[in-house]
Amino acid sequence: MSTVQHKVDMFNLANERRRAGLPSWAYTVRGFRAILADHGWTLIEKRDRLVACIKASRWYKEADEYGELWQVVDELTDVGHPDIDWDSGYDHERHFNDCLGQIYDLADWDRAWLA
Repeated sequence: MSTVQHKVDMFNLANERRRAGLPSWAYTVRGFRAILADHGWTLIEKRDRLVACIKASRWYKEADEYGELWQVVDELTDVGHPDIDWDSGYDHERHFNDCLGQIYDLADWDRAWLA
């Protein structure tokens, strides 16, 4: 979400952390951008690599297993899965991008840098 209010909220969160003597980012998820930038992989390969990247991160490991991050990563795991009976209008690229949007929003709130 890239609204003005979201940007103000994220700026305030970062400032609160800095005032507390903490870095503005609590977590770093390394390799995330590189996976998205590689255009030699299929969407499903990117999906699988992103899921593995997030699950290997301290951000994911410290998150509540019943919380939003775990739910979104579970949903991302399902994107385009051939064993799921999708309806006729299913668009795996839109589903993938919707999951990414949710992950970006959660990363902002949790102060996780997707590097």
